[in-house]
Amino acid sequence: MEPEAHPPGLPVGNHRARRDVIVPMRTLLLSLTVLSLALAACTPIDPPDPGAPGQGGPAETPDLTDSRWDLVQYGDPAAPQTPVADSRPILSFEQPGQLGHTTGCNGLGGEYTLDGTTLTVGNLMATMMACEEPLMTQEFAISQALQSATTLTQNGDTLVISYPEGELRYTRFVEPEPASLVGPEWQLDTLITGDAAQSLIAGSAITLTLTDTELSGNAGCNSYHASWSGSPEALAIAPIGSTKMACADPAVTEQEANYVALLQTATSYAIEGNRLTLTGPEGALMFVTGP
Repeated sequence: MEPEAHPPGLPVGNHRARRDVIVPMRTLLLSLTVLSLALAACTPIDPPDPGAPGQGGPAETPDLTDSRWDLVQYGDPAAPQTPVADSRPILSFEQPGQLGHTTGCNGLGGEYTLDGTTLTVGNLMATMMACEEPLMTQEFAISQALQSATTLTQNGDTLVISYPEGELRYTRFVEPEPASLVGPEWQLDTLITGDAAQSLIAGSAITLTLTDTELSGNAGCNSYHASWSGSPEALAIAPIGSTKMACADPAVTEQEANYVALLQTATSYAIEGNRLTLTGPEGALMFVTGP
């Protein structure tokens, strides 16, 4: 007797070309391969667990509600990229069906659906702040990966989002012990004016130290001081006094003026781990301190 012909394999959808970060992209679905299990004659075996990996049953949908995840690498697993130092991109699932992602520059957010391990990310929206390289390249890679995501798997404290060109790999976010506002020397990392963010000019440094009532530091060329009061939500800084030394580099002079102006108008602050952010109507100042 002629053996029966096997049915043709399941089709696999073609990958779509990349599009701009804000444009939605259809999610590619992975075809499932039906695995044939050889049965041992006369040897009883336990029936397969429908939810167990490799048993052909439906995969359980992970419960991601109220979870946050640190990105540790992305791209081709054979040659992965690691995030830019101190940028700490974080994926969050704070509401059902909604995800958010910091990138080290802008924030991304949008809707998603998860059926078993099949992930579909809808139209991602992003803030539009201009940042320097390599943060913009990192942000583009993260947004493109999310828009073309195909699957999401979680194994304990590890979460992996796969997409055609590679994967985003995360570990569960651990809330760092916040540094004290008062006491440590804070080093300025980023100035944000309006919708533009910039790092410090190479070779320059800006510092900030606070006591219970006074703040002081070096703005790049000149030292400064002022009194302050308030709370994280209601910060008040008295008029800032400083020395009047001329900077050798005009660009450092301009950076110093921008810093003092942003500091003077700061109205709130927030500390996460070893990062301090002062925010006001004109922009923000982002500092880091040692562990």
